[in-house]
Amino acid sequence: MKRHTLVLLSGGIDSSTILAQRVASGAEVSAIFIDYGQAAARTEWDAAQLVASHYGVCVRRLQIAANLVSSGGEIFGRNAVLVLLAAATTHKRPLEVAIGIHALSEYYDTTPLFTRHVTRLLDGYSGGAVALSAPFLAESKSDIIEAAMKSGLPFELTYSCETGNAPACRQCPSCLDRRLLDSV
Repeated sequence: MKRHTLVLLSGGIDSSTILAQRVASGAEVSAIFIDYGQAAARTEWDAAQLVASHYGVCVRRLQIAANLVSSGGEIFGRNAVLVLLAAATTHKRPLEVAIGIHALSEYYDTTPLFTRHVTRLLDGYSGGAVALSAPFLAESKSDIIEAAMKSGLPFELTYSCETGNAPACRQCPSCLDRRLLDSV
């Protein structure tokens, strides 16, 4: 049986590139956007809908009633929470939950150790029927942008500012990453 892919779609370049690649591969794909109280939730959701529509993929929105963002802007266990919520929202099995984490980040939940730990947890709950996919785990942001360009991702549909401002602030870490587009 073919594994269904559920992309954690933020509307940013990383997750949108995964969506584009999975659709191009002929995989059965759907997407989920999770609003966990992030400042950019509204603009990210708008971008996620545009990207999903462009690729003809159904995207669902899950809104968490509690704001998970601390006063310092951190979200304890964010990627683990997102992966587990995504897996819990669909009963399609076998399932691949795809997340756009990548190299060169200081956070535990963007490391190979994290993916091994979450994979073990998913295996425990699903007996191997749910897998975690992090195709950019060893890739830099420049590598992801190159992959996005090769896949034909319409960058103008994506959104990558952490503030939620429109237009983007061009100063937050996500906006600084996006400036790499200017150099390619």
